[in-house]
Amino acid sequence: MLFRLGVALMVLSFVPWIFVTGAFLVGVSLATGAGLVGGSLVAAEVMFWAGLALAGKDTWQAVKAAGWRGAAGELGRLFVEGRPTTQRASRARLPR
Repeated sequence: MLFRLGVALMVLSFVPWIFVTGAFLVGVSLATGAGLVGGSLVAAEVMFWAGLALAGKDTWQAVKAAGWRGAAGELGRLFVEGRPTTQRASRARLPR
């Protein structure tokens, strides 16, 4: 349960960045927009690190191994399938 909550927080931590890009497009004052941007960035960081703490080190290593382009897919797979297992052996590493 906490694992999936952590993965969900990691995924949802990218949502406040949408508010950052659109904060000044909604017609708010400069001071209000700056407050919204600052609050959104802090919220995104807190959500990401809290999610990482709940998901664990193995999850972060699996996401890093997937690479930047495969990170979203790997997080989705981990959310559906659960905790990452030990690293899969490739054919090149199998003993002969």
